[in-house]
Amino acid sequence: MVLDFSPGDRVGMAWLAGTCGDCRYCRAGRENLCPGSRYTGWDLHGGYARYTVADARFVYRLPEGPPDEELAPLLCAGIIGYRALERAELPPGGRLGIYGFGASAHLTAQLALGRGATVHVLTRAEEARRLALELGAASAGDAYGSPPEPLDAAVLFAPVGDLVPVALAALDRGGTLAVAGIHLTDIPVLEVQWSDTGHSTLFFPGPDSRLHHFTRQDPSGQAPRSSDRPQSSSTPERSGPAGPREPPGGPERTRPSNPGDLGRRVALRREQLGLGREQTAARAGMAVSYLEYLETSPSDVERGALARLAAVLETSVTRLLGGGPDLPPGRASAAAHPVLEELARSECWERLSTDGVGRVALGTATGPVVLPVNYWVLDGTLIFRTAADGPLAAAVGRRVAFEVDRIDEALRTGWSVLATGDAHRIDDRPALAHLKQRDKPSPWAGGERELWVRITPTELSGRVIRTADDPT
Repeated sequence: MVLDFSPGDRVGMAWLAGTCGDCRYCRAGRENLCPGSRYTGWDLHGGYARYTVADARFVYRLPEGPPDEELAPLLCAGIIGYRALERAELPPGGRLGIYGFGASAHLTAQLALGRGATVHVLTRAEEARRLALELGAASAGDAYGSPPEPLDAAVLFAPVGDLVPVALAALDRGGTLAVAGIHLTDIPVLEVQWSDTGHSTLFFPGPDSRLHHFTRQDPSGQAPRSSDRPQSSSTPERSGPAGPREPPGGPERTRPSNPGDLGRRVALRREQLGLGREQTAARAGMAVSYLEYLETSPSDVERGALARLAAVLETSVTRLLGGGPDLPPGRASAAAHPVLEELARSECWERLSTDGVGRVALGTATGPVVLPVNYWVLDGTLIFRTAADGPLAAAVGRRVAFEVDRIDEALRTGWSVLATGDAHRIDDRPALAHLKQRDKPSPWAGGERELWVRITPTELSGRVIRTADDPT
C-alpha cells in the first residue's frame, strides 16, 4: 500500500530501484550494498519508458518548478556525486579536488561551491576545464598535474587507476580520497613512501584504507614500528607482500626499500636521452612527484601510464619491464665496475620471495636433468607441482638442487640463489587441501600435475652482481 504519495504527485526513479529490506545492510541504512538490490534500466524497465512501475520506497518527491530535464540528472549522476562528496569528508569551507569532469563531477562541483568550498578541477579535456572555471572553480588543470594548494578532500570520477597515487599525493595531512566510479583501470601498488617536506606518507590499502603520516625519525631515532601503523577494521595490517619466513629461529623476510628494476630502467633511459624529470613527466602527462615515485620506489605501474612513458623515452613497454628479443639474457658487455658479492641467508630468502619460476636439478641414469618449475615458498620450504609420470617425479625421495636467478640486461646486474635439500612428496591431506584451495603453485605449463613436491633446503647460498654506483 502506498501511503506517502497521491495520484498526480511528481516523483522520480533513481538508479537503485529496490532492495530486500531484511539483510544487515538494509537494516543499517546501507541499501546500496544489499545482495538482492535491483536497478532501474538493468533489472527493471523504465529509464526511457513513458510509463513504468516503481517501488514507492525508492522514488523521490520532486519539487514543482524546475523542468524534468534539469531534475532527472540529479537522480543518477547527482546521487553518485553527492554520495562521493559525503564519503570524501570535506570540511566546511575546505579545499576539494575533482579528478575528471563529466556529468556527475560537474554537479558535485556546484554542490561543493554552494557549500562554500574551494574547488580545484583536474581533467584532461580543455572544454571541461573551461566549464569548471565558468561554474566557479578556483583552478582547472591537467589530470596528472598538481593543484595550486594541498587538498582537504578529493573525488576521483575518471575511471583511471593511475590517477589514484596522483590524487593521494595532492592531499593535505588527514585528507580523504573518494573513488566514485563503478569501473576503474588497475591501480598501481599503493603501499609506497612519498617525499613530503621532510616527512613520509604511507598508504595502507584495504576496505578501511587510511593515509598515515610520520616524520622520518621519531625523537628516539627509530623508524615507525608496525604497531604504530593504522589498522583495518576488516583485514589484517599489511606492511608489504606476504613473505616467507626462515625456518624456526631464522630472520623474517623484509621488503627492500630500494628502487625497483623498472624505476632504475626509467631513470637510466631518461638520463641517456638527456631528459630532466620535469620534462619527462610533462611529456608523459603525469605529475613530477609520480614519476619521482616510480623511479625511486619498488612499484607496479598502470599499463596506460607505462605506455606513455615508454613513448617519451623512445623505447617499448617490454624493454622497460626488462624484456627484449627472444634471446638468452646477458648478451650486453659487462658494466664498467662490476662488484660480485655473496648474499646472506636472509637475503637469499628475500629474493626467493613468495613464488616465481625456478629450476630443479637432479641426477638420473642418463645424466643430470634441469627443468623449470613454478614454485611457492611456505614455512621455509619450496613447493612445486609436476606430473606423476614426468621426469621431475624422480626427484621424490632424493637430494636435489633448486636455483632461481634474475638478470637485468639494461643495468647489467643480476643475482642467483641456490638451495640444496631433500625432496618429498606431500601426502598430508590437510596440507594438500590448503594448497589446492590456494591454487599454489599454479604451473604455467598447465595439464594434469597432481604430484605435489616439497623441498626442504639444508644449504642456501647466493651471489649478486652490482655496479659500483648501485647500492642495491
